[in-house]
Amino acid sequence: MLNGRIERALPAKSVHWLKCLRAGIVLVPVLSTASMCLALGAQEDKPEMLREVGARTWSERRFAEVEHGYLGIIQEAEKSAEPSLRLGTALNNLGLIYFESARFSEAEPLFRRAISILEKVKGKDHPLTAGSLCNLAKLYRKQGRYLESKKLLERVVLIRSQALGPQHPDLARSLDTLAAVSNDLRQFDRAERLSWQALGIWEVVGSDQVEAAACLNNLAQLLARRKKYDEAKELHLRALSLKERLLGPHHPQVAQTLNNLSALCRAQGEFTQARRYCERGLEIREKSLGPDHPDVAESLTELAALDLGLKRYDQARQSLQRSLMVREKVFGSEHPEVARSLMNYATLLRKTDETAEAKRLEVRARHILAAFPSLHWGDLTIDIKEVRKPD
Repeated sequence: MLNGRIERALPAKSVHWLKCLRAGIVLVPVLSTASMCLALGAQEDKPEMLREVGARTWSERRFAEVEHGYLGIIQEAEKSAEPSLRLGTALNNLGLIYFESARFSEAEPLFRRAISILEKVKGKDHPLTAGSLCNLAKLYRKQGRYLESKKLLERVVLIRSQALGPQHPDLARSLDTLAAVSNDLRQFDRAERLSWQALGIWEVVGSDQVEAAACLNNLAQLLARRKKYDEAKELHLRALSLKERLLGPHHPQVAQTLNNLSALCRAQGEFTQARRYCERGLEIREKSLGPDHPDVAESLTELAALDLGLKRYDQARQSLQRSLMVREKVFGSEHPEVARSLMNYATLLRKTDETAEAKRLEVRARHILAAFPSLHWGDLTIDIKEVRKPD
């Protein structure tokens, strides 16, 4: 479920709708965000913008400025008595700003309203409608609403396959996101099949794209789950090279692949290399996303896993405490990612003989997860591989 960038600078007098790269979602816990602004096709589908929203502000994640631009567009569009394509796309794209800023409760009503307008203006089976449906599905995934996400994504895949054909990049994007949700639901065979299908499309239309790198990343995660570590590492390194070349070395999507490489190296007992990947990814995320972003919490959890494996319990405690605080701040106290942090913290407490407190946290985590029956308990805890000495 999502990181966007504008493909080109927009002219001041005739600013067309922002078009940003759509990337797939990683399959590891706390999925990195990769969303999309609606891309418009024919010239008549490209409404005039009432103010410029610059490409650089998006690419540099200056979301407050972009938010201001879209709020102005929405205000002007709402003066019309009839719903318009301009209003629907502006609502969708403002929802993406809130999504990328981890303002999930604010993003959902915008996506819902955008879908309602686009269904009226363009039709229920139009690719633009599918784009907004896909964004809502990614939001549901971030909220732990996997079954709802899966239902929307299956609708998106059907729309895009019928409207765009079997070899379209947008179909590949939705297949890859559906693969990620299938993985969340422990439908591993289906997830791997969908990822291979998406990668096959990218190899036809051109694999030199960020979305292709995301697809490689997701497929690598599935292979790692099956303990096919060498194959997984090869795909992760290909994804890392592609992202660094296309996005630069300090982009959040680069950090996601670095975090996945850290987890992979840790599973193989390569703790020194794993820490290099993890610390670089954490630094990128803190600088580009801010200290209270859920992706930062993911990197902190991976860093804690490395310290747990090396029996550095004090360092692991600091990372896990901070990760829990970030997730509670962003998601609230009843979210699956909070349960994940509680379970990981309980793992540490059991290793330090703080059994009573560990049990308390586990009870709280189980209470949270009772509302999410599709989640599997074993997927929430860190897989610890202890070593006697650093490699």
